[in-house]
Amino acid sequence: QTIIQTKQEIVREKILGWPYDRLGPHEIKQDLTAAQAVAIVFLVAWWVFVVMSKIPGQEHIVMFAFAAMFGNLLAAIRLITYVWGYAPPISLWGRIRTGRWIIPGYDVVFVAPLMILLLASVMAYAVFKLRMDPLMAVPLLVAAQLYATVKFPPGLMDWRLTHNHRIIPAIGSQAAELQQTQ
Repeated sequence: QTIIQTKQEIVREKILGWPYDRLGPHEIKQDLTAAQAVAIVFLVAWWVFVVMSKIPGQEHIVMFAFAAMFGNLLAAIRLITYVWGYAPPISLWGRIRTGRWIIPGYDVVFVAPLMILLLASVMAYAVFKLRMDPLMAVPLLVAAQLYATVKFPPGLMDWRLTHNHRIIPAIGSQAAELQQTQ
């Protein structure tokens, strides 16, 4: 391919290169409403209940362990989604030197994943203390974790548009490859 053909393909795909791809106009995807989130969460919980009802009773405790670990996965996915391509305003060494350990405008992104992990731990403890049937407890645990992942503030667009961070090229994105265009 010639350089002209490559540039024409880039224009056709509307890839402007970093940082213009991140700063340019985008369709703003609205966050889920509370009603939509509840509907999705109940549907997923129902699926989990149906699948678990087909599994022999002695395996339910294993499913409970997987459901508790599901919270770890959801917390990690949420955190990666939020911070991918968005760096803190100052480095770790900058925080140490200035004594500014917490930057509220950026560190708020870590609160929801921590709350999801805490929710999973507290619910798992409560289920064991109350001796709930895992067939009922696992769908509740999955539903609570999923709802927290989707609806805990800040919303993705709110955080990306208004909070305190630096936009950096995301690793593996096409925009990062185009930084050195001529």
